[in-house]
Parts: sequence; structure tokens; C-alpha cells
Amino acid sequence: MKRITLFLIFFVFSFICFSQVNLDSLWQVWQDETKEDSIRYRALYHYSWEGVLFSNPDSAVKLSYVLEDFSVEKQMVKYEIYSSLIRAISYSVQRKLDSASKYYKVVLEKSIKHDIKSLITEGYKGMGDVYGDLGEYQKSLENYGKALDIAKSENDTIALASLYNNMANVYDEQDLKKMALEYYFKALVWNEKAEESRSNIARNLMNISSYYWEVNDFKKALFYNEKATSYYLEVNDWDGLSTSYSIQAGIYSSKEQYVEALKMYLKSLDYTFRIGNKNDISYLYCNIVDVYLKINKTNSNYIEVKTFTTKEELILSEKVYKTIRDYSLEELLDIGIGYIKEEENMYTLSNAFLVKGRLKRRQGNMSEAIDNFTKAYDVVNEIEGNKKKLENRMEATNELYLLYKEQGRFKQAVDMFEQYVLFRDSLDDEETKRSLYDQEYKYNYEKKVAIDSIRHEKAQMIKQVEIEKQKVEIRNQKNRQLLLYGGLGIALLFSIYFVRKNREVREQKVEVEKQKDFAEEQQQIAEEQKEILGKQHREIRDSINYAQNLQRSVLPSKEAVYQNFSNSFVLLKPKDGVSGDFFWTYKKGDLVYLAVVDCTGHGVPGAFMTIVANNLLNEIIQDNYNTPKEIVEELHQRIKLRIGGSPTAQVRDSMDLGLFSYNEQRQEVRFVGTHMSIYRVSNSKLEKFKGSKIDIGYKSSIAID
Repeated sequence: MKRITLFLIFFVFSFICFSQVNLDSLWQVWQDETKEDSIRYRALYHYSWEGVLFSNPDSAVKLSYVLEDFSVEKQMVKYEIYSSLIRAISYSVQRKLDSASKYYKVVLEKSIKHDIKSLITEGYKGMGDVYGDLGEYQKSLENYGKALDIAKSENDTIALASLYNNMANVYDEQDLKKMALEYYFKALVWNEKAEESRSNIARNLMNISSYYWEVNDFKKALFYNEKATSYYLEVNDWDGLSTSYSIQAGIYSSKEQYVEALKMYLKSLDYTFRIGNKNDISYLYCNIVDVYLKINKTNSNYIEVKTFTTKEELILSEKVYKTIRDYSLEELLDIGIGYIKEEENMYTLSNAFLVKGRLKRRQGNMSEAIDNFTKAYDVVNEIEGNKKKLENRMEATNELYLLYKEQGRFKQAVDMFEQYVLFRDSLDDEETKRSLYDQEYKYNYEKKVAIDSIRHEKAQMIKQVEIEKQKVEIRNQKNRQLLLYGGLGIALLFSIYFVRKNREVREQKVEVEKQKDFAEEQQQIAEEQKEILGKQHREIRDSINYAQNLQRSVLPSKEAVYQNFSNSFVLLKPKDGVSGDFFWTYKKGDLVYLAVVDCTGHGVPGAFMTIVANNLLNEIIQDNYNTPKEIVEELHQRIKLRIGGSPTAQVRDSMDLGLFSYNEQRQEVRFVGTHMSIYRVSNSKLEKFKGSKIDIGYKSSIAID
């Protein structure tokens, strides 16, 4: 059924158009030979980076040669190095690691020669990425470490955040989980200092959550996962939300809270459908079937939502409900297995066969159950990584052991149990080795830090001795000169000179003491001022945070809008955490309301005005004012009473708003706007319906057409 497109779609269209226009503008600047050379270069550089580097890396390589020829001709050394950097990244995106390494080395050689710190950092970081992709983790960490030293000296917060995160990934690849966690926390600190995007911070939080999940600290795992999810919701990051809900489901499943796990898997599936990633869809299908088998102990072949929740609780898209309604458990698994084979993900395929084996056993089809468990065991041979092989083989042999035992096939059961024990013990050995490796690495790291500290102290002592030696030599030389020039014949003059020098030294000492006292006094004053400013800053930030929490607790959530208007999105980015802008929605019978409101004031004052306005709208709609015209006219009167204190007051602290109601049954929209308009897109045509220019609360009464 066709639905009326909300005016919010206009903003999405505008953003897409802006992106295209921006790239076209960059290309026009590059072609304009009247522009400065540096401006033309930067235009084509950004065009390469933003337009084609990740979507069409071959084109980025070609453009990098154009940039290089231009920069050589114009003798712009720094830009010549940037050209090589684009080429290196392009080859890295294409997994042509030899070529990527070659040009990262070019970047390093030239940037070191010309002492360009930022590009030296990029060169070492790129080499670290290449070695990490090749599995040469020690070389990867060495290059990251060199980049880290330069980034620290330059206080490059963005580079530090990126480097710590990449180093954490390398430790994670080596299964050094504690070291990975330490560096993920460091990356999180620098991401927050650099005020990086919410998605970057959320990814750090997800990695931290995954660590606590692995060590069975489920409370902390959920805490960091929910923080990450809140950041993803703020920026409407579908990919991030798909991942965060999936990990949250896994945590609940580990806690054996299978109902909550299934809810989270379905929410993850909702966002994954929007992205269209077949590998993730197949992974979710398998896990949804697996946890549903643990919830529903009957032989039901279809997922029945009412067995674990209501439709209203989940707020999922119709596509998700249609999928679990129209496909049986076995069909979901078969679709997932088909996707997995396309993507050639052997680990996910092994898990899929395990789940299908459990389903066949539930259905009483023991031969197919054995067949699928055996496939899960066989497929695992193609998985990289010894730990994953051991885990899946252990699970497959355990399932076969239980199945043979149920059938009374004790010889096969004993064989499978022996293999299960063998794999379990091998996995325990792997965990022990990893723990020892973790401890050994930490010991070597602390030993290196201690040695470096001793060397530093020794160098400082040697330096201090040399300084003292030079001072003594200077004093001796002066004394010899005095003896030479004075002579025995001018003893009296020498005595007078000596007295004068002593007096000058005493005066200088007094002056130095005065200056020292003054400097200490100024330092104390500066520390006191710093403490006062810090306290004021914390008080202001606490006030804003309190207002933000209060505003969030009172105003409607984005999920309420998505529930009432499924084909919609919300973009609300307060500059200071809180603002006077908010949205309001309400469902009453067949009518659904949506308002966008701009209250007077900014920051905390504006935030409190939003609370007043939100409460008034809720009161009015509950007092049986139904049409937007009635609601706005009543809002005008109540604002005068609530803010001004009387029906005749002229209120300047008020708001502008756009309010419409939608009757889904009658396909009818009614709209009222004060200094706001609404847009309708129909048949590729954009129509604007202007709002009124009346001011709410100012005049004694208002009349709305």
C-alpha cells in the first residue's frame, strides 16, 4: 500500500544532491587554470579521496599519477608525496600488498628526507597495515610504534586514536586479548579527545564489549555494548547497529537468556536487511533458528512471535515479520547456507550445519542430523586459525556423541566422546599457551620500560657530571686570569676588587631570591585560577549533562517516531548537547501526530522550554483537541497562561512549530505551521505548503486558516 512521503525525505534528497554537487565543484576547481596551483591540487586530491579511492581504486591510481606530474611540474614536494600516499592506499584497498608496500616506502623515504612529520606518520602507519594484513605481526607493531612516537611528539590526537586501535587489532589477531583490551581503551581515550565521529567511538566500545563477553563478564559486556548502541542510534549507523544488536544477542545467549537473545537477533536482522549484506543475513538466520530451538521445545517448524514477545514490543520492519512468518526454520537455514556458500565463509557454514543438525534431530530425522553434524566437522578443515577449528570440531563431536548415545550406538558414541575430549583438552592447552604468552609479553614489555628508564637516568647523570665539570673548569680559568692580571704588586687593589665582587654577589643573590619568590607567587596564583576555571567548567558541564538527561527522559524517543512512521528518519544534532529544538509524536485512535518544534532560547534555557512545550502538547491532545488547528490555538492560550501567568499576557518566550496529523484509514493529512512549512513529493514533483506567520503566545488570540 502506498503511503504519504514525509517532508523529512526532502533533507535526504538535498544531502545526496549536495554530495554530488560538491564532487562536481572539486572537479571544476581542478580544471580552472586561473586558480592557485595549491588550490587546484587540493581540489583534485579531495576528489580522488572522497570520490573514487574506496569505490573505484583503479581510477584513484590513475588520478594519483596526474597529481604527481602536476606537483613535480610545479615543484610542490609535499603534494608529490601525497600523490604516492593515494597510490599506496589504492593498492592496499585492492589487496595488492606488494605494490602498497612499495609506495608506502616511497612516502617514508621522501617525507623523512624533507622532515614532514605528518606524512612520516602516515608512511609508518601504512607499513604497519600492510604487515598486519600479511600476518607479520611483530613488524606491524614495530611500524605502528614508530608512527606512535611521532604522533605523540606532534600531539596528533586523530593519528594516536587510529594507531592505538590498529595496534589493538593486531594484538586481537594474535589472541592477546588483555593487550588488545588495553589498547582499545587507549584508542577510546584519544578518540574522545579528538572528538572523532560517534561511530568510531562506538566501534571502540564494541571491541571492549567483545573482550568482556569472551571472559564471561556479561555485566560489563552489556554495559559497553549498550553505550556503543546509543552512539550508533545517534548517528543512525545501520551497519553499527546491526553489529551491536548481534553481539548483544550473543551475550544474552551466553547467559542462557534466549528470549532476549532472539529479540536482539531480530533487531540486528532488521538493520542488516537495510544494508543487504548476505554474509551477515546468513549468520543471523542460523543464530535465530538456533536460539528459537532453545526457546520453543515443541516440534514447530515456524517461528511464532507470540511465544516470546508481542509485535509492539520489538518495533521491527514488516520485512522481518514477513520473513519469519513465511519461511520455515529449515528454509531459513537453507537460504542462509546458500548465501554462505556464495561468500565462501567456512566458519559460518560449519555453524550452519551444526544448527541444521540440531533441527533435524528435533524433527526425528536422525540420519540427516548425523549427515549435517559430519558436514560441520568436515568443513572446519578449511577454517584458518587453530582455535576456531578446535571449537567447531569439539562441538560437532559432542553433538554426534549425544546423538549416537540416544540411538544406542555405543561404539560410535565412545569414538565421538574420545575425540571430543581430545579437542577439549587441546583447546585448554591453547588457552594456557595464550595466557603464558600474554604474561610473557607483559613481562618483556615492563622489562623494556624499566631498562629504558635506567638508561635515561644514566644518561641524565652523565650529562649532569659533564655540566659540573665544565663549570669547575670555567671557574678555574677565571681564577688563573685574576692571578695573572693582579700580581703581587697590586694586592691592595685586589682586596678592594674582592670586596666589591662579594658585595655584588650578595646583591645578585638577594635579587635572585626576590625573583624566585615572585615566580613562585605567580605560579601559585596561576594554579588557583586554573582550579577555579576547572571547577566552573565542571559545574557548567554538569548542568548541561543534567539538562540533557532531563530533556531525554521527558521528550519522545526516535523509536516512537519510527513506530508511528516506519518510512522515516530523525536528524537531531544539538550543538551544545541540549537545545530548544525537539520533535513530538502521538498516536490517538486512527490519528497519528508529528510535530517539529523550535523553542526560543539555546542550550539549557532552550532545553527547559522544550519540556514545557512537550508537556503542553501532551495535555492538549489528552483533553480531546484533535485537529492541528485546535491543538495550536489551544497551545497559544496555554502558553500565555503557563509562561505569562494570564490570558492577556504577551509572551515572547514561545516557539515556532509545524504540526500535522495523519489518518491512515482515510489517507488524510492535516497541517498547521507557524513560521514553518511542509513539503510533499509526488510523481517527481516537489510541492511546498507554507505555514502561517503568526506568533504563538504574543497576541491576545490567533486565527488559523
